[in-house]
Amino acid sequence: MGELKKLAALIPKMSGQLDTMQTQLNETNTIIKSMDTKVKKLEEKVIKLETIVDRLETEKRKTSILIFGIEQSETKKSSISEAREFLTNHLDLPELQVMSAFRFKTTDEDKPPALYVQLFNRQDVFSVLSNGNKLREKDFTVSENLTKE
Repeated sequence: MGELKKLAALIPKMSGQLDTMQTQLNETNTIIKSMDTKVKKLEEKVIKLETIVDRLETEKRKTSILIFGIEQSETKKSSISEAREFLTNHLDLPELQVMSAFRFKTTDEDKPPALYVQLFNRQDVFSVLSNGNKLREKDFTVSENLTKE
């Protein structure tokens, strides 16, 4: 009988602890729902930003070209200098401005790496491509950069 009294005395204490735990669980669920809403909003923002980045990358590709066949300079000229020199000497386009340029890495030791050239606008790309016929007798090729980076 004494043990029954001890157990009966524990019931109110345990009931209070259970109420506390239920309150904490409800608060935790509220926090989780709030966080879930925030995560969904952030996911939507990420999707929108990815779309914007894709659009910007596409626009950037529209103003860039790839030049194949230019041997790398022994004097370590900058890629921009190489691009300007190519545009002037082989395509007769000295007026075109080069925004940026760099070399791709190559796995084929027999071929020089492609030269990526960023021009200022789409019209400059059209000028280069329309002058591409001047390269028929030479070992150079110019193309639009249409691949995703």
